[in-house]
Amino acid sequence: MYKILVIDDEKPIRESLRGVLEDEGYKVFTAEDGLSGIKMVREIIPDVVLLDIWMPGKDGVETLKEIKEELPQIPVIMMSGHGNIETAVKTTKIGAYDFIEKPISLDRLVLLIENAIKYQKLLYENRYLKEQLKKDSTIIAESPKMKKLMDELNSVLRTDLTIVLLGEEGTGKEFLAKIIHNASNRGGNFVEVNCFNQWHLKTTTLFEKVYLAKNGTLYVKDFKNLTIEAQEIILNHIKDYRLILSCIDYHLNPKKEPMKILHNISNIILNVPPLRERKEDIRPLLLHFIDNFSENYNKRLNFSRQSLEILEKYNWPGNIKELKNFVEQMYITSKTETILQKDLPEYILMNGKLSNILDELFHHNLLKEAKRTFEREFIKHKLIETSGNIKKTSEIIGIPERHLLKMIKFYFLESYVR
Repeated sequence: MYKILVIDDEKPIRESLRGVLEDEGYKVFTAEDGLSGIKMVREIIPDVVLLDIWMPGKDGVETLKEIKEELPQIPVIMMSGHGNIETAVKTTKIGAYDFIEKPISLDRLVLLIENAIKYQKLLYENRYLKEQLKKDSTIIAESPKMKKLMDELNSVLRTDLTIVLLGEEGTGKEFLAKIIHNASNRGGNFVEVNCFNQWHLKTTTLFEKVYLAKNGTLYVKDFKNLTIEAQEIILNHIKDYRLILSCIDYHLNPKKEPMKILHNISNIILNVPPLRERKEDIRPLLLHFIDNFSENYNKRLNFSRQSLEILEKYNWPGNIKELKNFVEQMYITSKTETILQKDLPEYILMNGKLSNILDELFHHNLLKEAKRTFEREFIKHKLIETSGNIKKTSEIIGIPERHLLKMIKFYFLESYVR
């Protein structure tokens, strides 16, 4: 339950706000002046403070300064009478989250508190992000394509250009976006808009995210799904943050809404290569993930020379994400600390075998012979995929079980049947 502290010298206001906010599900504390308010802040560390500007003794401005000196992360919403609006505006420059005018609109107050809590949560997440990036901001760039990408990236880090990251799923676009944000020395938040999530594209949600990204970075994932309205909201606030866009490719569908967002701003497009095009990085990435997981699982895995060679030949369709998941899978399932060729998953071993199958296919001169080779290996692969289940295999490949059994016998594949 979130804790709200109300600091106001007028008891009726304190009690009225307590009743309303408790009905909203908050735990409410009250204080009648600045001194007791500061004492309570230290004791309970509230999630949000509602602070009156005009109070006898230590007024709201002095109280705000003291709260911000000791606990700067706590959002403080100033409450002001009509004659104190100018002062209230000034308090936002010394750390107040926002202000609300008396008589208080309860609907607006509840919305302000909700947004303040989200803002505070984002601050914590970004602080955690920065700590994590300090621990793990390693970009593996041994391959020519990654070295080229790093050169391009370094040339635009200190500029205000919008960066467009293009690359397949799992290539590390979001990780790069966070690295860019961290290296840009921006004091604000890293805020993500996921365009596959329709809730993110709602006008109210998008305005909130744009506000939270002020002086920071707005990262728009799968930006080709942005509506015209969403593009306009982002463009209208482009001077408030660095904009980073990402998606799988840039082949725009003419039937979809035009990419106004790219045509109206200065941008640079960076292509993030898939792992199959940066084979030189596979082994260093593998060692990097081993270092990370060794700490979590209290053991260190080693890979034999043969297993490393197979991993370097594998195409990694899921890219870095797949490689990371594979390493963790090995930590969970392996009973020994040395991973041999026989310990590798079947789908990875099959990758090397497929190369041999292709060689065999093209070795044939007659189409009939090539078709038989393909048919044999295709059925074998599907049997492995279904753990030798005849019924499942027949359903997958679309032939009757009786026919499948005949083919298994013809190609001597009985050993693959469960």
